[in-house]
Amino acid sequence: MEKPAKVAKDLPKVAKDLPETQEPEVVPPFKKKNPTKRVMSDKQKDNLKKGLEALKKKREDQKKAEEEEEKMMKEHNPQALEEKSAQQYEKAIKQKKALPTPKFALRSELVAFKNELLSMYKPSEIVKEVVKEVPVDRVVEVVKQVEVPTTRVVSGKELLDRIFFNK
Repeated sequence: MEKPAKVAKDLPKVAKDLPETQEPEVVPPFKKKNPTKRVMSDKQKDNLKKGLEALKKKREDQKKAEEEEEKMMKEHNPQALEEKSAQQYEKAIKQKKALPTPKFALRSELVAFKNELLSMYKPSEIVKEVVKEVPVDRVVEVVKQVEVPTTRVVSGKELLDRIFFNK
C-alpha cells in the first residue's frame, strides 16, 4: 500500500523544522546619470546661494515690518487691527472659494442653445404695425410681410441653389 499524502498535521509547525531555502539577493537596477543634463559650476552654485539668502532676508524683513505694524496698531488703534485682520480673513476665503471656470458647457447654456435653435425653425408670424392716428385726413395701415421659413427638408439641387444663389 502507498502512504497517504502529507496532511497539515504531519507538516512541521516550527520555523526551525522547515527546510532551509536560499532567497536570491535583490539588487536594485543601476541608474545611469543623464549625460545630457548640465552640471552646475561652482560659480553658479555660489550665485544661487547668494540669491536664496537675499530672498530669505527680504522675507524676514517683511515679516518684521508686519509685526511692528501690528504692535503699533495694537497700541494706537486696536479697532483698526481687527478690521485689517477681518479683511485678510475675507480675502483668504475668497481665494479659497474661487473655483476654476469649467471647460465644459453648463446645462443652462445647453438648454438656452437648444431653445435658440428651435426658435429658428418655427415659422414666424406676419407682423402688422398700425400707425397711430395723427390729426391728418386719413389713417394709413402698414403691413410688413416676413418670409416664413419652410420646415421641409431641402437637399440636392435645391439646396445648392439656396446656398449659392440665395433663392
